Amino acid sequence: MSGYRESEDLSMWASLSVVSDAARSAHSGRILALETVLAGLAYGSGLCWTSTCIVGSFRPGYLAKPYWPALPGLRTDTCGIAAFAAAAVCLVGSEYLRLGRRKREGPCPAPDGTGDRPVRLAALSVAETVALLSTVLVAYLSVNVVTHPATLAIQATHLAPWPTEGTLRVMALVACVCSVSVMRWTQVRIGGRTVRRPRASL
Repeated sequence: MSGYRESEDLSMWASLSVVSDAARSAHSGRILALETVLAGLAYGSGLCWTSTCIVGSFRPGYLAKPYWPALPGLRTDTCGIAAFAAAAVCLVGSEYLRLGRRKREGPCPAPDGTGDRPVRLAALSVAETVALLSTVLVAYLSVNVVTHPATLAIQATHLAPWPTEGTLRVMALVACVCSVSVMRWTQVRIGGRTVRRPRASL
């Protein structure tokens, strides 16, 4: 009788385990779907912003014209600003989800159990995004120095009188330095590895 009861308990726990695994798999699938959608949106937005940067560098007079004739009210520079913001948000979201997935699927967690804290993953995602976008922004504004240097002294966008293109380039450089520093620190903390000197044998 006791053997029969034990087998029933084992069957119940096995069924619960299967249900739990199925629910976990479905949840992981939804998270992965969201990650891939955000990655695609980030890529598309970044490509749209890059196209407006090319226009701004070589045909700055076209920035006030529509980005797409089907939307005559959407200026090219306005479209670029919106695409830049969308790329930033989607990059942070997709990278955060990717880092979390890699941490869950990794061979082992950090030794101190703090490597997978969401705030650290979020900090790394933001730092990587800032580093990437700031680098491209510095490159774009540096090309403008060659093609039309006079615009460095005027406002960077038509939406606000400040900052100028020259000031924005310096701000982007500072953002690159800070974000790369945060990236390096956060990667070490997430990895949970410390370098130890080998002890000399006696």
